[in-house]
Amino acid sequence: MGKPREMRTNHRLIVRQILQEAYRVAQEYGGAKGGRKVSRGASGDISTELDLIVERAIIASIMERIPDCLIVTEESGVIGRKDSRFLVIVDPVDGSTNASRGIPFYSSTLAIVEGRRFNDITAAGVIDLVTGELIDGEKYGGVELNGRPLPRLQKEKTIHEACVAINGRIADPKYRDAVANLLTNLRYPRFLGSAALETAYVALGRLDGYVEALPRLRTFDCVPSLFLVKEAGGLVKTLNLDLAKADLSEHLRLSYIAARSPKITEWLLSIVSKRGS
Repeated sequence: MGKPREMRTNHRLIVRQILQEAYRVAQEYGGAKGGRKVSRGASGDISTELDLIVERAIIASIMERIPDCLIVTEESGVIGRKDSRFLVIVDPVDGSTNASRGIPFYSSTLAIVEGRRFNDITAAGVIDLVTGELIDGEKYGGVELNGRPLPRLQKEKTIHEACVAINGRIADPKYRDAVANLLTNLRYPRFLGSAALETAYVALGRLDGYVEALPRLRTFDCVPSLFLVKEAGGLVKTLNLDLAKADLSEHLRLSYIAARSPKITEWLLSIVSKRGS
């Protein structure tokens, strides 16, 4: 038997409450004044004022609701008890460059894990920090948008009409072929700047797929959204590691395809795997 419904619902409620607090703080402190670069976070990326103030609000909310948990977050790194039963994965602002430049597409993301593996996630969510739109899901409980249950993703989709978001950053020459192949073969490629929100859009059916060709994204960048895709009935194919066996508290870098159907997943995999001439 699965876990009692009440426990799962409580975790979903906690995810919602924390992300709504993140949105409140981002609205209060967002805009140009939050874009000032102030330091480097534990992950090595530049931190803005908005990153830090949203993270402080999220951590305070987590500590209030899940005392003694282990937290892995972009700016502060690892916080709390490493032997805790619960792991909470947080990206306070995914799409910080968009936020700092006034581009209205950035998000906060969070997952609660009762254990350390992907299959141990009990609830997760992503909130659009501009619109307040909240996408969340719980294990065996499906995905909801602003509290409204969503139907399972429809599997059939014309491949060549697929709208797919990709990360077009080419940091290593050996991945250039993969990105070039995607640009050549996709009729409707999108580059939106928040992997968490773009991947969550696959769960909503707004995008047919999302591809990260480089092993670049950290757990907090994408794992909550990958959980949403699977709960919505989509597929997740990691390209560089076995996500089911990975310890989510460790420093991981992921490359993956998230898609609404097996057909689109295999098509995107064939494109990424092609070698250039």
